[in-house]
Amino acid sequence: MTQALRHANKARLVEETKTDEKCVELLNSLSAMYLDYSERVKEGNCDDLFERCSSLISSSRVAIASNNELQMIESVRLLEGFIEVILERPSQRLAAYGTLRPGQSNYKIVSNIQGEWTSGVIRGSVREVAGYPAYTWDESGEPIPVEVLISEQLISEYARIDEFEGANYKRTLVPVLMDDAYSVCNVYETSVAWPR
Repeated sequence: MTQALRHANKARLVEETKTDEKCVELLNSLSAMYLDYSERVKEGNCDDLFERCSSLISSSRVAIASNNELQMIESVRLLEGFIEVILERPSQRLAAYGTLRPGQSNYKIVSNIQGEWTSGVIRGSVREVAGYPAYTWDESGEPIPVEVLISEQLISEYARIDEFEGANYKRTLVPVLMDDAYSVCNVYETSVAWPR
């Protein structure tokens, strides 16, 4: 996505939300994040970017909760859409480190999704939980090879994949090194506390 298009999308979202005073502070925070996003991802310095995104969405839910439910849903949808723009469509990328990869036991869960697979590397740790690999992101962790599915169909498939992954996993965003550049991708990270 070109810089001009990203700025145009940001301007449109700001215009749509500027009448809602409770969104102004959140949009300002997102705008500041937008300005430093590109360089930080290129340098791989993303340690708090994803926590900040999640925190802003959570804050928006609390800030808007005093209004009617429809306004809250619409405002959160706009904020999530803004994050989708600044992170260059992460909903279209799923990094698989375990059984969802091509040739693995649960590949059938994603095999019907039309798209392109490419190799990448994430940082963190993988351990076995309940007989399956379980990943936790850590910027200073070991490099872990992944296969990344790139598809516009993914966004309509996540609810089904989330259900398959179950309570032991949560879908999060992580930086993935692909072809010497970082992209933000969805990944299923463990939600189970590891025994010490």
